[in-house]
Formats: sequence, C-alpha cells, structure tokens
Amino acid sequence: TVGHGEATLDGYGLYGLREEYATQAAIAERFAGKNDENSTWIKEGLFQLAGNVLFVADTACPDMYHPRMGAYRESVFEVLSEDEKEAYMRIYRNYFTTRNRDFWNGKAYKRLAAIFSETRMLVCTEDLGAMPPGGTDVLDSLRMLTLEIQTLPKQEGREFAPLSANPVRSVATTTTHDMSPLRLWWTENSQQAQRYYTTMLQKEGRVPRQLSPMLAEEIVARHLYCPSMLCILPLQDYLATDGQLSSRQSPADERINVPGDAYNRWQYRMAMTIGQLAGEEQFNRKLQTMITRSKR
Repeated sequence: TVGHGEATLDGYGLYGLREEYATQAAIAERFAGKNDENSTWIKEGLFQLAGNVLFVADTACPDMYHPRMGAYRESVFEVLSEDEKEAYMRIYRNYFTTRNRDFWNGKAYKRLAAIFSETRMLVCTEDLGAMPPGGTDVLDSLRMLTLEIQTLPKQEGREFAPLSANPVRSVATTTTHDMSPLRLWWTENSQQAQRYYTTMLQKEGRVPRQLSPMLAEEIVARHLYCPSMLCILPLQDYLATDGQLSSRQSPADERINVPGDAYNRWQYRMAMTIGQLAGEEQFNRKLQTMITRSKR
C-alpha cells in the first residue's frame, strides 16, 4: 500500500489505483487545498504513478485504447523488450503522426483547392519555419509557388541556401517585412555576415563592417539571376545598391516590422517621395539594366 491506500501493489508488480485516484485530474481534485508537505509528496507520487502508463482508454470507443502522449519517456517504457519497444513506437507514430498528417493534408488540399477554383490569381505560399509533415507535398500537388530566402534555408543543418538550388516554381526574395533589410542584417551579426561573405559571395578577407552599395548590388543581381520564377525584393534592398539614396536613411530605420514589439510595427517610411525616386535617372537606369540582363 502506498500513502493512505490510494494505490496498491499486486503480485505482478503492477499498481492499481482506486477509481477516485485513477487519473491525474482526479488526483488533483482530491488533493485540492491540501498544501502541506506530506500531501504534496503523496500527490506528486500519485501523479507519477497515474502517468506511468503506455495506453489510455479511448472515451469515444469503449474497450479501445490509444498510446499516451510522451509515454516513451516514462519508466514503464524501459521495461519493454526491444521488440516490444519497436512495436509500441510503430503504434505511437501511426496514432500521433501518420493519422494526423493524413488528416491535415486532406483538409489542406480540400481548402486550398477551393481557393484555387475561385480565383485566377497566382497563389504563393509563405512556407517559412516549421512545416507540418507532408505539407510540402500538398503545396507541390497544387503547383503553389514557395518562398525562398537565402538566409532562411529549408535544409536542416544549413546556415544559408544556395540561390542556384531555388526551385523554378518559387518566389525569391532577400528579406520579408518581419526581417531586417540587407543593410541592417549585415551589421547585426558580424560573424554570420563574415560566413555569408565567404561562402555565398565567395569573397576573401575580412567582411566590411557596413554593406557597401557594390556588395548590395551583387546580392540583388544574384537574386535576379536565380532560377525562381519570380524575384520580388524589398525597396530598401534595391535602394541599398545606390550610395546616395541609401545614405538618406540609417539601416535601423529601414526595418518594416519587429514581431512582438508593440512599439515598432509597420513604421517604415521612404526617405523620399515616389516622384523624387522616379527622378533618380542613374538609379533607375541601373535597375532597368539589371532586370533586362537577367531577363526578368
């Protein structure tokens, strides 16, 4: 007997909890308001006993059971043989991963296909960060354009993505509205900028402290020449290719949005009017040449 008789140990070394202590929710209810050291010790012990199980009853299907979330981290999992562990993990992965992947992929395909049927627009995805298993297959089956950012590679273990590996059915860009523009990014982490300078731009020596217009122009040009169907770059990164225009604004003022910062949301403003920008003939000729040569 453990504690006050809440759990008993049978001849097989298995615990049987009384019904009023059979779940962690029931245990918490029974010990509500009991905050003395002895009660807390017993409650925590019962929590561990109640959670040390491989399967739990399915409330929707009588006489059916499903794996308990995270059970493979419990001590009860360690008493299984290697064959039993492997069999259990097959059940576990099927229940928590495969079934959910198939379910959500089916839902995603159905809803995205409905969007496609109602518009003639070219649909692009913001497939950055963690993608659910199989999500890429759904996007590919619908021929949706992906978003490719060199400093946010999708290949695990890589710091930068080679632009030459961009899929044709994609949108290439340098940064997004939630990221630092090129000039600001360059100054935020000098070690990362050095690695980018060496590996992606194939330059030798020490990285410049500030992103020069010449380097910015090279980065923009490389994006324009990449295989992506579309190349859409932020205005700030285009302006970074011109020393006269970029000098009108500090790199810190070029950021559009800082996620989670209530005082820095969508505050970016151009340092010139559209009319003034249209009058910058040298800058516009350079961009026109870059775009024409890259056949964009």
